[in-house]
Amino acid sequence: GVALYETEDLEGALHHYLEALGYDQENSDIFFNLGKVYLLQKDYQSAIENFEEAQRLNPNDISAHLELAHLH
Repeated sequence: GVALYETEDLEGALHHYLEALGYDQENSDIFFNLGKVYLLQKDYQSAIENFEEAQRLNPNDISAHLELAHLH
């Protein structure tokens, strides 16, 4: 997913992150990365939802907090 994100294959990255959720729904990094993909796709509601879930799963990670602050 990260490699696809970095090459701006957002659809490919989205597919891989969603697939990864099927294996691990408690991984805040997956939700954070999904939020970044949705943000680049200008799907702001989905970005917010995923950043919020990342924040819920890992409240000490400031990255999700910062992304949410930029979206509000």
